Amino acid sequence: MKRIFATGLTALLLASPALAGTPLKCTGSTTITNVIFTPEIKAEIAAKVGVDIEAIGSSSGAGFKDLLDGKVTCSMSTNTLEGLMAKAGLAANPGVKVHPLGGDQVIPIVHRNNSVKTKSLTKEQWAGVYSGKIKNWSEVGGPDMPIIVVISADEGSATRIEVQKDIMAGAAYPDNVRKATTTKDEVLAVAATMGAVGAVGKGLAVGNAGVAIMPDVLLKRNMILLSKEPAPAGLDAVVKYVTDNKARIGIE
Repeated sequence: MKRIFATGLTALLLASPALAGTPLKCTGSTTITNVIFTPEIKAEIAAKVGVDIEAIGSSSGAGFKDLLDGKVTCSMSTNTLEGLMAKAGLAANPGVKVHPLGGDQVIPIVHRNNSVKTKSLTKEQWAGVYSGKIKNWSEVGGPDMPIIVVISADEGSATRIEVQKDIMAGAAYPDNVRKATTTKDEVLAVAATMGAVGAVGKGLAVGNAGVAIMPDVLLKRNMILLSKEPAPAGLDAVVKYVTDNKARIGIE
């Protein structure tokens, strides 16, 4: 099946319009790189739209800084422009345009063998779990097992910031959190650690047999691209392709 797909894709690439001379270089949200700009989807866009994309995952905040510094043609974010501006200490829009891609859900994940996976917790309980005020899963109907919170090591991570702001009401994460380099690493850390809990975009957790997705949705948010104005050539076509294929890509 993979060989047939590869052969068909090669033929499509050969029949595609000429690619733009300079690829769109985007940095930012690892959720977007892992859910939307996968190698397969980037190949589709190159073949069907004629635009080559270089998407590098870092964090929403880091990507926004790259855009402002002129290092990239676009940045990827699951934070809002207003949130990014506030984090960067900007009071006025620095000539940046927002390009909506679709919706995303932030969900809690635990180790696949943690019996708490079937429980639904209140927002207050989740605040206690992520802030360390609730220290053992037995306090929320789970096993007698210490809670280990896994977060992104990058302070500019939109997920880390939004969970802290909207779920934890600004409370600090516990001192003993485990920090992961990328969101994908967060999922792998939870899959490898009994008692661990994370908060990630749903698209990153679906299909990973090592983790269980709990029934609660912590946050709903928009996935966006940002560019300086005027937008670089080809970006609008890329956005249209993604939004036209949201259901197949796996975003809302």
